[in-house]
This record gives sequence, C-alpha cells and structure tokens, in this order.
Amino acid sequence: MFDCSHVRSCCLLVMAVFGGAAPLVAQRIVVPSPVQAGVPFQAVVEVGPQGGILSRPPLFLLRPGSGELIGPTMVDAYPVGESLPPGRQIAFTFTAPAIGAGSQGSLLLLADLGNNVSGGQVVGQLDVGAATVVSRTHLFPTYIAGDDLGRIIRNEAILSLANSDAVARTIANGQAQLFAAGVATPIATLSLAGLTVDKYSARRVAFDTRALADGAYVVRAAWTDPVTGIPVQATHGLLKSVSAPAVALDFPDGKVLRPGATRVEARAVGVYFSSAGMPAMSYAFVLALQPGSTPFAGSLVPFVADDLVLASLQNGVGGVLANHVGAATWTSVRRGHGLRDLLGVGGISVGHPNLARIRNLRVRGALVLFGSGGFGASQAEELVFQ
Repeated sequence: MFDCSHVRSCCLLVMAVFGGAAPLVAQRIVVPSPVQAGVPFQAVVEVGPQGGILSRPPLFLLRPGSGELIGPTMVDAYPVGESLPPGRQIAFTFTAPAIGAGSQGSLLLLADLGNNVSGGQVVGQLDVGAATVVSRTHLFPTYIAGDDLGRIIRNEAILSLANSDAVARTIANGQAQLFAAGVATPIATLSLAGLTVDKYSARRVAFDTRALADGAYVVRAAWTDPVTGIPVQATHGLLKSVSAPAVALDFPDGKVLRPGATRVEARAVGVYFSSAGMPAMSYAFVLALQPGSTPFAGSLVPFVADDLVLASLQNGVGGVLANHVGAATWTSVRRGHGLRDLLGVGGISVGHPNLARIRNLRVRGALVLFGSGGFGASQAEELVFQ
C-alpha cells in the first residue's frame, strides 16, 4: 500500500485501482509535494482508460514551458515493452538533481505510456522545495524519451503540446513556426489557438517535412499560458538527414546563456553506430555563427566551418567552452528483455564572458560523434548570450 500522506490525489488513486467507490481516473503521475533536491522519492504513474505500452525509459524531468530536457539522459527502462491495462499503477523511484537545473522550483515530469498517436504521454508538475509560478502548458520534441530522440527528422517534425494542470486547458493564442536555419521567413506556420489539451496529457503538433532538403531547421513557438497568463516561448533545433545517426543535444540549464556556466549534454543510441564491442568514440561540441549545414562522411553536420567553429576546435573559444572535446561513454540499459547500448556525453559547459559587446549575441551549438563505430551529428540549437 502506498503512503497517502502529502501525496496529490493518492487516496482517490488507490480507491480507483482497488475497487473503491471512485471511478477509473485518467492517466496521471502522482508525486509527493514538495520533494527535496537530491533525495529519492516515489512517483506513481497511473495508466488511463486506453491502457498503453511502456515503450520509453520511465520518467524524465523537463524545464516548464520551453521543454528542455533536464534528465535523466540515460536510465534503465523497466518494464519496457510490457502491456499496461487501464488502471495499472507503476511505481518508480526518482531523484531530483541535488544542485543546478532541476534542484528547485516547479518543473515538468514526463512519462511515456505509448506512442504519439495514442496520446500515451503523461505529464505532471513536480515541486522541488517551494513551488514557483510557472507555465502549465509546455512544448517539447515528442520523442524526447525515445530511441529516435526527436531531433532527427525524416517525413515530419513532431512536437508535444502538454498540459500539466488538473483540468483540460485551451490555448487562446499562439503559433509554432518551422524555419530553415538562418532564414527569417518561416517554411510553415501552425496555429496553436483553439487547441485543447486534456489534463495531465499531451497532444501532437506536427510539420510535414517530406519536401524539405536535408539540413538544419528550427521550430520557434510562442503562446500565452491559459492558467497563469505567462507568455511562453520554446525553440527546438532539428536536423533532417536520411542517413544521420540520431544524436540528441540537450541544454538542461536552458538556451539563454546567463553569467556563469551553462551545462550541455548529448546522447545517442548505439544501434545506429557499429556498436559491437563498444568501440572508442570521441565527440566535439562547437559554437557557430553562420547558419547552414555541411556534407561530411556520407552524412552532414548542422554548421559551416566559420571562424567561431574553428576557434571552438582550437582553444574552446579562448576558454568559453569547457570539456568540449573528449571521449563518449558507453552504457548498457535494459530495453524489454535485452540490453540497449547508449552513447553519452556529459560535463560540457558554455561560459559567459560577461562582456557588454556579446549581450544578445545569437550563436548555434552542435555536437559531432566520431570514431571506429561511425559518425553522427546532433541538431543545432540556437543560444543567446543574455
């Protein structure tokens, strides 16, 4: 029996599952409120009336509104592949970061109980320490928790518009636009106005990309949160490449660079590389000024070799970048009845020189993986020095 003290809706949850008077409730994540940074807690995922399949690693922590992934980037995915009947409870032990991004305030917790078509994504608010006023609607790549990682696109670019509130919410105004990197005119615009998202759920927002050439793209979205009235902006880079292995680049501290250091992480699924024997793989993270992409090694990289790229490789732009080159780490995690090899990169940081002349400077960050196992590139993400 789960401890119902200080847990949102837990008693109703237990009644619904074990035959009490309450009807079967919709899917949701039940967590203590608040939790302490760095201290493990139990999160209970309730499967909704449609059932589902636990097809992704279990729980992910995201920045509210803009949807950047905080963590975990790699995690054992038990019981992946298991069919989940309606009303099923799944309990996971989860820990908010002890320091840095995700260690305080209100955040978004994500579980994936199916695919983007069946609406299997479940979201909830996680309060680490004191709750803060944040957006209750959020936009992030749909496959942020999946093997294809959401950043490498082929026929369509799919994002999730999520609602972490306790009632269904409708977006009154807003739009999402798809751009080629460095081009001011959007390729396509999707209105968010009038879209209703059920409580604790997500619905997909998709761009048809079949006619687009391989290259670097970006989705920019803006809307007003219907709960708090907060203006929200989300920017997510994408890379269209038929042959590129999927490499996902994440900025847990966000993409607005403030004085101090901004953390950068990346991950890739080993099946897209020659992963037999887990061969040595290296990485390089670069900043770029010029938009565009460059064919390389039968694939492409989402930048051109401008002066900032060369400075990144030579000396980390005079020390602005730390740990920007090095060796990627192999990790094996459970995937159903077997293991899946993943490549991970951590410890990269982008410093802020705190010089007046770079305020509001926009750059692009991207990462490449290379070695005897093959070659792959991430999407390029737009970064702004505040």
